[in-house]
Amino acid sequence: MSRIEISGGSSKEALEYENLDHLALTACADIADPVDMTAEVADNTVLANILANDGNTSDYDRSTDSLEAISDRTIAILADTAALRVLTEEGGTLTGTNAEQNLYINNAPAGIYIPAGIFVDFDNMAADDIAEIRIYYRIKTGGGLQPFEYYALTAADGGLTNGLKGVYYPLKYNRFGIKVTLVQTQATTSYKTYDYEVFYKV
Repeated sequence: MSRIEISGGSSKEALEYENLDHLALTACADIADPVDMTAEVADNTVLANILANDGNTSDYDRSTDSLEAISDRTIAILADTAALRVLTEEGGTLTGTNAEQNLYINNAPAGIYIPAGIFVDFDNMAADDIAEIRIYYRIKTGGGLQPFEYYALTAADGGLTNGLKGVYYPLKYNRFGIKVTLVQTQATTSYKTYDYEVFYKV
């Protein structure tokens, strides 16, 4: 049997007998952080080693060291982690025409937007084909999507050399809108198809 059972007294007496009364009954004398709990929890006791990594309870700061404080920080970290932007991918195949078409557009981002870039495959282009890639940004509320970058691709494989078949176009941070378009201004015998893949963080 335990000494608590042997004592046969009240629960208060049992706690006192086991030297546990200071855990729930006796208030700490020092109440200004960092609190000195040495009088209530002797250094290097089991409880002191649980509370402090050096077993010293003379500088216990409740605002950072308490279970509630640790829990609050953990919850905040989890909330921040959940809010981290996730890299997202989308893509497809576009058949070119002499009309400008969107490869990708985010016309109204909810906030600061982080597009990474877009891959475009020009493998199907033939000798007399001409295609254009245009990148637009809106840089103020209510403004238009304005062209900021222009790339002309001509001939087989878009005129790329050394066996290259496609191009990766980096995209810039944006707040108010972005789009990437393709137009095939000239076709040898028919309009060609263009595979594309875009990455962005949301």
